[in-house]
Amino acid sequence: ALKAEVNFDPKVDQGDAIYTSLLTLIDEGLADLEKENSLPLTGNDLIYGGDLNAWRKMGNTLKLKMYNQMRLVDENMATTNINQLIADGILIDASSDDFTFQYGTSFTPENRHPNYQADYAGSGLENSMSTYMNSLLLANADPRSPYFFYNQNACAFSGRNGGETANPGSCLTVSNNSGNGDGIFPMITNTLRIFIEAEAALTLGTTGDPKVLLEEGINSALNDVVSFSGISMADTLITNYVDARLAEYDAAASDEERLRVIMMEKYVATYGNGIEA
Repeated sequence: ALKAEVNFDPKVDQGDAIYTSLLTLIDEGLADLEKENSLPLTGNDLIYGGDLNAWRKMGNTLKLKMYNQMRLVDENMATTNINQLIADGILIDASSDDFTFQYGTSFTPENRHPNYQADYAGSGLENSMSTYMNSLLLANADPRSPYFFYNQNACAFSGRNGGETANPGSCLTVSNNSGNGDGIFPMITNTLRIFIEAEAALTLGTTGDPKVLLEEGINSALNDVVSFSGISMADTLITNYVDARLAEYDAAASDEERLRVIMMEKYVATYGNGIEA
């Protein structure tokens, strides 16, 4: 597909072949990290500032993510490789290791978050908030609601339902920390890694207790929004929310229902990365 006029009709590869090739590329990248470095990376590495060990953790966590996605194709392969990655312990295991892009505040050159550019710096609102997400947060008394949705104009919430083509409302969202556009794009985070392990533990029986990992993932997700915003969250709100989700997990009558609890928490925790969701 990348050969342009040499090949105007590239064949469509099967997904398993694509995944195998991608895993090979990741391993080649990890191997490159072990080679001698002749140039300083600190100022040129926009993610980790030249920390090669952080890149090793990212590469292995990306593999963890991919093996988990491959579990329905080859359960034994996924189980073996996930357990090996967990045993090796070279995974993103703290928020400081998150594979996240940090935008800036400058507009010459333009370096602000794209959503900020579209909805604040631009001439009009481009993005409408998801009515489904808002309803989900409110139904669960999710303490992240005021962090995810900020009512600037004292207007009634008016979001968008899936499939709508018209812009139904005027309430805006904050996708930045200081009001100057310096938001983030979270790609692979410690929170995501925890939920991946919870999903695998439940569905494949890999290392770890899915309920314990679920609790850890929720707490990590709550901590993420507090750390980003700099605004504390009441301990009672955290405790009540975590207890309610664990009670929902305990009340589930099947692994399918238990998996839904994990995946819904993973879904909310990916806020800011619609591609992953």
